[in-house]
Amino acid sequence: GACTRAITADGRRQHWREAVLLAAAMPTMRIQHDVISYNATITTCERHHWQRALQILHSMPGAHIETDVVGSSSCKGGGWQRTLRSFQALMEVGLQADVTCYN
Repeated sequence: GACTRAITADGRRQHWREAVLLAAAMPTMRIQHDVISYNATITTCERHHWQRALQILHSMPGAHIETDVVGSSSCKGGGWQRTLRSFQALMEVGLQADVTCYN
């Protein structure tokens, strides 16, 4: 929806904080999150604040949003330690790495 497009646009403009604020405000606007809005927020954060991206990834099951490989693989990159943490997060939410993750 419109919020997901705005979150993605914030990411392109390197405004990860605004993207997180918009994502957090979605429930007050009576807009339901889905895996696409979560993935857009994770992708925006992973470029600029990867720890926040991992926090969002971990919050998905509590919001009854099924985690997918797209969001999980967005958290990798930026050095072996960060990539290792991302793969650990992938396993913690019950996903198995595939070719997308290893690429």
